Amino acid sequence: METWNGTPVFQGIAIGKIRFYSREEQQVLQNLTGNIKKELDDFEEARNHVLNYLEDLLRQIRNGEELLLTVSEEEIREQINLLFSGKFIRAVENIITEEKMNAAYAVTQNRDEIVSTFGKLESPGIVSRIKNIRIVSNLLLEQLGGFNTRINIGRNPVILVTDNLLPSELLEMDTRQLLALVTRQGSTFSHTSIVVKTLEIPSLMGVEITREMDGHEAIVDCYSGRLYLDPNEELVKEYEIRRSNGEKEWKELLKLKHAESVTKDGRKIDLLANIGNQHDVDRVISNGAEGIGLLRSEFQYLGREDYPREKELFEVYKQVAETMGDKVVVIRTVDIGMDKKADYMDFPQEVNPLMGNRGIRLCLDRKRMFRAQL
Repeated sequence: METWNGTPVFQGIAIGKIRFYSREEQQVLQNLTGNIKKELDDFEEARNHVLNYLEDLLRQIRNGEELLLTVSEEEIREQINLLFSGKFIRAVENIITEEKMNAAYAVTQNRDEIVSTFGKLESPGIVSRIKNIRIVSNLLLEQLGGFNTRINIGRNPVILVTDNLLPSELLEMDTRQLLALVTRQGSTFSHTSIVVKTLEIPSLMGVEITREMDGHEAIVDCYSGRLYLDPNEELVKEYEIRRSNGEKEWKELLKLKHAESVTKDGRKIDLLANIGNQHDVDRVISNGAEGIGLLRSEFQYLGREDYPREKELFEVYKQVAETMGDKVVVIRTVDIGMDKKADYMDFPQEVNPLMGNRGIRLCLDRKRMFRAQL
C-alpha cells in the first residue's frame, strides 16, 4: 500500500478503481467501414455544407453586416481554399480508402497529424495555416458527426486521476460515474474547483499522480487529503464505515434545507446559491435556496468551437428564470481569461492572467460578444 498527499477541494470519501485520463485521448469514434463509397460521399457532402457556410460568412462581411465571430475576409478565403486543396482532400480520402476508416475519423486523424508535425513551429504563416486547418476540420466534423457525446470514462464508477482537467472536459463526462477526482495541477480557487464543488464531487489537487495508477484500487480521503493506493482489507473496512457515517450526517443536514434562515436575534437572511450552469437549478430548488446569487455564464463559452449566439444565450437564461419563478436570479456576464480560456478567442499570452484582460475588460474589448450576452 502507498500513500499520496494532496489538497482537498470538496470533502468526501471514495473507494474504487482508478481511471487515468489523458487529454490526448481520441474523442471521435473510430470505425472500420464496409462501404468506402458512402464515407467518401459523406465527406464530399460535408465539404459542400461547410463551403456554403463559409461563403455565407464572406457575403455578410462584404455587405458590411455585423458578425458575432471575430474573423477576417482573408481567414475565410484561406479556409475556403483549404476545402478545395487537392492535398487536403487526398489526405482524408486516402485514410478512408486505404485504412477503411469512417470519414469523421479520417478528418480527425489528418488534422491531428498536421498539428503534431507542425504545431511547434512559430512561423506566422504556419501558425495561421494550422489554425485554419483546425477550424475547417472541426466544421467538417460537425457535419459528419461520429463524436462521443461525452468523454468516455467507462460504464462503471471510477476515481478519475489526471494531470489537469478543464471545466469543459469535466462537463463533457458522465459525472454520475465519478466517485472522486484527483489531479496533479490546479488550485482550490480555479474554475474547475468551482464546478467540482457545484457537482459535489470529492476532490484532491496537488497529488503526484502517475499513469501507472490506472486500474489500481484506491481510497480517496478528501477530509485529510490522502490517496491510498492498493489499500489493505482492514483500511477498506474502516473507510467504508467512515463513508457510511458521512452519508448519514449529510442526510440529517438535508432535513434543515427548508428551515427559515433567521439569526438568533430574529434577523431574516436570504440564503442564495452560486451555480455554474443551468443544470444546477434543480439542485438549488431541492436544497431549499431562496434564489440564485450568482449564475456564472462561462459554461456557455467553454468547451465549444465558436461564440454562442444571442438566441442560444437567451434560451438558457429564460429556462433558469422560468424555473426559479418569483425567486431572485443574478447573472454574471462572462468572466473568461487565460486561466479559463476558449481557444477560438485567441487570447494573448499574459504574465499574470488573473490581473490581465479578463472579465469586464475583455467584454469591453469584444463588444459584439458583450452585446449578445446583454
